[in-house]
Order: sequence, then structure tokens, then C-alpha cells
Amino acid sequence: MENLPVALPASLSFEEPQRGLLTTRRTVSIKPTTGTSVSSASSQDIVQFRLPNTGVLAGCYLKGKITPGSITAGSDATNSFQASQPVIDEYAPSSAWIRRMVVKASDGTELSNVNNYSRFCSVMARFKNDKNYMKNQGAIMEGGGYNDDSDIAFAGFNAGAVADGASAGALGVSLHNNAIDNHSRLNRDSADMFVHEFQTGILDANNQDKYQLPLALMGSGMNLELTCNDVGEVFRLAPTADSAKLTGNSLDIHPATGATMADYALSELELVCDLIFYPPEVISDLSRKMCNGLKLVCDTVRQQQNAVTQQDNTVILNQHARSVKSIIAGVKNSDDGNNIRREENEYYKNGKSNASAVSKIQFSVGSEQVPSNPITFGAQSYKELEKALKPFYGQDFKMSNAVDKASYNKAHKTDSAGAGSGGAGVHPGSALFGVNLQSHPEMPGVLSGKSASAGSIPISLNLEYEASSNLDKNVLETFIISDTVIELLADGSALVSK
Repeated sequence: MENLPVALPASLSFEEPQRGLLTTRRTVSIKPTTGTSVSSASSQDIVQFRLPNTGVLAGCYLKGKITPGSITAGSDATNSFQASQPVIDEYAPSSAWIRRMVVKASDGTELSNVNNYSRFCSVMARFKNDKNYMKNQGAIMEGGGYNDDSDIAFAGFNAGAVADGASAGALGVSLHNNAIDNHSRLNRDSADMFVHEFQTGILDANNQDKYQLPLALMGSGMNLELTCNDVGEVFRLAPTADSAKLTGNSLDIHPATGATMADYALSELELVCDLIFYPPEVISDLSRKMCNGLKLVCDTVRQQQNAVTQQDNTVILNQHARSVKSIIAGVKNSDDGNNIRREENEYYKNGKSNASAVSKIQFSVGSEQVPSNPITFGAQSYKELEKALKPFYGQDFKMSNAVDKASYNKAHKTDSAGAGSGGAGVHPGSALFGVNLQSHPEMPGVLSGKSASAGSIPISLNLEYEASSNLDKNVLETFIISDTVIELLADGSALVSK
């Protein structure tokens, strides 16, 4: 012990002070080349931005407003009610309208291309952000629902009066389940501004401490293209009439079949960029380095869907990459897609009413099984999902409290269900699972994922249900996340190595 070197506490180090470079920092707003508004947005619309070709990009975010269209309420019928209120994605409302995000170099080379970007953001946010964040900071920044401190009307019912065999005059007041959360989701200000930070690709907000893009040396400027979602992928309609609330929360009951909503509108769209202007000698040094190529690493997300209607299913994951680091997946119901009366971002343990539940999950990498024994859905799949998210948020990442057990084990609810249970529910199903394929997760700067490049080993997912009942609507959605090396060249072009 006495032979070991002595270490002084940091408070006694008194290291020599240092100063940073003399720079200028500016925040500028870039308007879309396609116009700052989209009056009737659908999947046919693309919002385009051209990033400036000056300075160094330290970070950026998107801002704007999203306004629901007019609502056709439909007609009351047995166990279904007129719809009058739109709700937006609970977890990532600021990205709910973005179907595809594409970033291109000035020569047209695609640097990032993520399909179903809104669903990816929703999946990631629900396990990262706490419940209180969504109703507070998230509601302010992203334009989601919140608790406005007003009284919640019709949040309960007379349990004694509606119970079978209740004696005359019996009184027993019960609250609808999740009444406060239901109130918060419905209470969204459509005039609010949203702010969205990109969650993957070369503009990923999580990479701002890893690299800064030298826009001044990247030709005529990068291009950002955002394809819009259809209205049924952005909003969900809910009944709010007093008579409807007697049987359940507004989000628990079935909206009328004829309920529809006109296309939504986007307005005041801008890309806000933080630019740093370094001294000429720094830019000259970067320019010389770019003659040999500047290399940086960012995520690539590939989304795919496959029918999984057999008790035992094997799905080939069609990704060619040198470093696949995580796979995240979940079972959807095919009827939910672009359905204004259903939640777009739902993932189920039971993909259809009375359908067999997800039971076992296992991944194959060449001849290797990952993990060596199948993952059992439930506590184990939840733990493995947490590990699959660590490449994004660090080895200290822990699941948020936004997804409760009921949401993780949710079964799809049929539209023909009885009073109070025909709606999709207050919280979307979050029955997701995944796997971390990194061999060195403790070294975040090292590409250590599994290789799935052309001519190399295939990756597949095996999904097994408990039985084979009512699986005809089940669809597996998979997000395959891999590392991409982008090499920026002196002429403004780029090479992408996946």
C-alpha cells in the first residue's frame, strides 16, 4: 500500500486556466424553400429546407405550428358516439406529422433517409422521457396535451346504480381509470408552437457534442426534406359529449364509424440553426483536412414491416451494414394504419382481440443465436429492450416511467366492444422488444455492431406466439439501427459507407 503513488484531490490540482477560440455565435432561422406553410397537408407534400453554406453548424431544431382540420362528428350508434376532439401522439407530438426525413449533400448524395420517422421518434421518446416531462416540458416545447388545472367533469360514475342487482338508491362513486391522463391528452392548444430536435441521422441532436458540421466547406448547402403524414397518421378522434363519458373516458369509448377529419395544416415552419464562425486559420485547417475527407459517424435507421400471421415466424431483416448495433421491434394491427379513430403508434402483446399473445423472441446472426436462448415476453423482453436503447443514450440509461405494465402488455381492442371499452384507450400499447448487438457497448466511439453487409452474414428475427388464434391482422414493425460512416469531401460531395 505504501508503495502506491499518491493522488491529490481535484480541488488541489490548480490546473492552468485555458481560454477558448475567439469565435462568433449566431442563431439564424431558415425558411423552407417550399414555403412556410402547408394548408392541407398529406403524404403528397414535402417540406424542403436548404441549410446555409456558411459557418459551422453547432445544432439545429425545427419549429412551427400544426392545426387540426375540421371534424365530421358522425352519428351516435350502439356503443359508439359522435367524435369532436382530436388528439395527437402522446410521446412525440412534434414529429407526428413527419413520415420521412431525408438529408442530402449539395451534390444530392443521401446522408440520412428514415422512413416512418414519426413512429421511430414515438418509440424512442416513450422509453426515454418521464411521464411528468410529457405533461410539462414536453407539452411546452412539443405542443402535446397537458393538465390545465381545471376540474375534470364526468370523470366518474355511480357504480351502485349501474351494477347488476344494485339495491334502490344505492350510491357508489367510481373514477374512470386514467381519468387525469385522459383529461391531459384531450387538452391540447392547437395554436401552440412546437419545437422538434432531430432524433437520428447526421442532424441528430444527440450528436451535437460529437461533431460540428463545417457548412462553409460543404458546397452550396445541404438539403433537408420532410415528407408529411396523412391526417389519420397524425391525429385520432375522440368523443367528448357528456352522454358518452358516462360509460368511460373519452379515449376509452369508440368514436362513431362515420367520424372523419379534414387534412391538417402546417404553418410558421422554420429551421433554427446555431452557427459558429471560427477564425480563418481554423477554417483553413479544416479545408486542408477535407482534401483527404472528413469522416464522422451517425446512426442509420431502417424500418420494415412484415406480416407475422403464423404461430412461429422467421423474418429476414433486410439491412446491409458493417455495424448493426440495435434492433427494436413490435407487433401492430394492420387496421390501425392511417385510421383516424385509432392510435397510429400502438404495439401490442395481443395484436387483435382474442388473438394469441407474443411469447418468445430470438435473433439469428449467421449461425449464431442472439441471445443463445429465446427471450420471453414480459420482464425479460423489457430488460433486453432497455439494453437495446443504451447505444443511443449511454450505458447509464434506465427506462422512464412513461410506459406502465398495462401499456406494455396491451391487447388490441376491437371496434365492436361493449360500452366503455371500444376505443383504443388512454395510452398507446408499448409492447416492444429488442436486442443490443454491440460487442463493446462500453466503448461508444467504436463501431462494434454485427456485420450484415452484402456477402456477409444474414440477420433475422424469430417471433413465436403462445398459440395460433386470430393472427391475421398481425404485422411486425422493425427498426434496425446501424452505424454509418460519412466522408465529407472538399468539393461539397460526400461518400456514405454503411
